[in-house]
Amino acid sequence: MREPAAPSPRGRRPPPLTPPGEPGLNHLSQAPEPLVRAILLTLCDDERVKSRALRYFTRLLQFEEAAADAPGPEDLRSPTSGVPAKNARKRRKTGNPRICVQCDAIFVDEDNGPDVCRYHAGIMQLFDVTKIEAGWDVTDDDDTDANRAAFPDAFRWLCCNVEGSRPGCRRGRHEANPELSLKGRGTGSQESSLERDPFTLDGGGVSEEEDDDSGPAEDNNGIVNGSLRPRHLPGDRPLERRSASRENGTREEGSSRTKT
Repeated sequence: MREPAAPSPRGRRPPPLTPPGEPGLNHLSQAPEPLVRAILLTLCDDERVKSRALRYFTRLLQFEEAAADAPGPEDLRSPTSGVPAKNARKRRKTGNPRICVQCDAIFVDEDNGPDVCRYHAGIMQLFDVTKIEAGWDVTDDDDTDANRAAFPDAFRWLCCNVEGSRPGCRRGRHEANPELSLKGRGTGSQESSLERDPFTLDGGGVSEEEDDDSGPAEDNNGIVNGSLRPRHLPGDRPLERRSASRENGTREEGSSRTKT
């Protein structure tokens, strides 16, 4: 009995170019370079996207130039003779540079660690409209991404209640994929390790006296164990204290009237 003949190469279907299902950012990161360039140039039709793309392009070029000039192990000289080591012109090799979507830093996988990234777990909320220059961006809404980028001090981070230009209050690994970013994810992100850090957050950190881990857990929206707790502005006394002070004042006033 004769075996069936193998199908000819012409009869075989080529593998599909499009991934099964809806493509994601992982598919985009593995796409051929000509396709990525075509997509990038098309997106640059938006002036703001174009400005960001050119800014990142300049930063990446500077990063690669600095990495090329950084001395590697071959550049070390002998401590006794002072003669440069063999192949002294070789420089330290680095991996492909990436841009962290959590802290906007440029990094390579070789230098990524568990606490090299500082990010905010909460979101930015409009706090002081007077810090936004009038007329620079004609719009009826002041709470925009453009204003966040141009006037960060007009906003506050809900996770730590500091101005938008302050560094992150939490630490973790750098992440280049926006779908895996922990920024703005609230209590779902990992806990901060900054309370064990010897330096402060430019005046925006919490002192050891104010940081009490024994108290009830509170998320970024002021929810304490499922109950809503109001936030107070700096210099404002909580309602309980004001009520107690008012009650004490009433008692003192009543006792003084009794004496008279």
